[in-house]
Amino acid sequence: MAAVAILAAKFFLAGRINVNWDEFYFLSHVYALARGELDIFLQGAYTHAFLWITGTGGDEVDQIVRLRLAMCALLAASAALIYALARQWSSRPAAMVAVLAWLATWPVIKHGASFRADALLLPLTMAAFWIALRPDRSGWRNAAIAGSCIGFAFAVSVKALLLLPALAFMATLPDAARDGSGSPAASARWRRLLMVFVAAVPVAAVLLAWHGTQLETRGEPLGRLDSGVLATAMLDLPLAPRRDYFRVLASEDALYGAALVAGLFVAVRRRFYAAIASLLALAPVLFYRNAFPYYYPIMLAPTAVLVALAADRLFAIESRRWSKPAAIAVAAACVAWMAAAYDRVMTLRFDGQASQRAIVAAVHRVFAEPVSYVDHSGMIASFPQVNFLMSSWGVDAYLRRGRDFMPAAIAGRCPPLVLVDHPVLIPGTLLYRRLRETDRRLLETRYVGHWGPIRVAGVQAELDTGARVTIRVPCPGAYRLEASAPVVFGGAVHGDGDVLVLEGERDYRLEAARPTIERTRVRLIWAAAHSPPPEPPPASGLYDSL
Repeated sequence: MAAVAILAAKFFLAGRINVNWDEFYFLSHVYALARGELDIFLQGAYTHAFLWITGTGGDEVDQIVRLRLAMCALLAASAALIYALARQWSSRPAAMVAVLAWLATWPVIKHGASFRADALLLPLTMAAFWIALRPDRSGWRNAAIAGSCIGFAFAVSVKALLLLPALAFMATLPDAARDGSGSPAASARWRRLLMVFVAAVPVAAVLLAWHGTQLETRGEPLGRLDSGVLATAMLDLPLAPRRDYFRVLASEDALYGAALVAGLFVAVRRRFYAAIASLLALAPVLFYRNAFPYYYPIMLAPTAVLVALAADRLFAIESRRWSKPAAIAVAAACVAWMAAAYDRVMTLRFDGQASQRAIVAAVHRVFAEPVSYVDHSGMIASFPQVNFLMSSWGVDAYLRRGRDFMPAAIAGRCPPLVLVDHPVLIPGTLLYRRLRETDRRLLETRYVGHWGPIRVAGVQAELDTGARVTIRVPCPGAYRLEASAPVVFGGAVHGDGDVLVLEGERDYRLEAARPTIERTRVRLIWAAAHSPPPEPPPASGLYDSL
């Protein structure tokens, strides 16, 4: 019942937990596919499963909440698969304890149903583990099904590779069966593993080949960028690149860690080598750059079998002296996990989406129809983003390339909108200073503030009497004049509210139409940008920490 309550709470939290930037990023890929503009090969096949969301109405936050509800269903399926996997080594009560322990961890409570590719990987990989390890009289059927799951998982994300060592060792190491009948012969185990991979390769190849036919054709061969990304994520790194997150999470879920250690001792003593191999699922902590908390639900899932072994050993104690303390220990651990889950749900119950909803709604108010734009990670997924993903990883790649991005963006689709939704786009911040000088100059001089983080194409200046200024706007189109006094433009006098049609990236001269005591304040702003909301923009940050 406690596990069911946690899953029910996840459905409630879907509309409360702050939307992380990569959830917007994943949704932007779905919209890119719908527009026929997607060019992501190895990490983009998941988008086909979610095209339906683009027709459900509402804004991006509404749609991510709906997608999270679907992810909650997948989380429930994953919990059932963890139970089934744990039953390979333990009793029903012990397997239920393992599911509760996993669901109560902080990464699962906060990130277990986020809209990421990880939420699809979890049930697929757990299904592969369970099916590959269950008894199979036919000798090939389960292996073929498990391989198909791995093939699907790889098509969703190359991160499926990170769990293959754990699956390989769990499927091949000898193990005493729970009923004492013994494990299959070594040759049979290796044949089963070979069949898993023989089945996985064509499934992944067919899915990726079909996905590739749906992509926009670019100058670079498909997969070139993906392979570079993979190498950066997994090879060119220090040992344990996210050790800081690991230390925090190990402290937060110390009881789960203690249960793992206890289960490891039981597995060693009983020679359950396959169960011991489940710890290889944690190996990505040592080398994977993106081993952030949202990936921990996947890493921790196979290790739940060790928690089940620890609980099963306590349940099996028959000594009158120790059976009661053992039962109390299991009960106390379950109560502690339930209390931790309750505390975490209460922490997350507050609305963490208010600022995001306000900004997304404001963008759709200012631009009733989609326009191209620049932002950190595709927050307005229904609009076409024209710049690279500006994560730390993306900025590093951009600096290695040594090419400015704004000139190409302006010369191409010329975005009339810049959404300042991350410090990397806020002048003066350390992250912003990492951008190349030309990009910073264009962002600062070709766009003007409109409302909070919303900046639109335009220019602003101050005119002294008799002085002329040269202005330049980024995009060709109509601009609305906002002026404290009439100005001379193109040989004609124009006043506040006039609409001028300008060419992009061309010099224009402005001068005051008559002498004034004060400087004439002038602003030209993209005319299609509607009035912003009357409410002030949110003051708090957009994204909570992981």
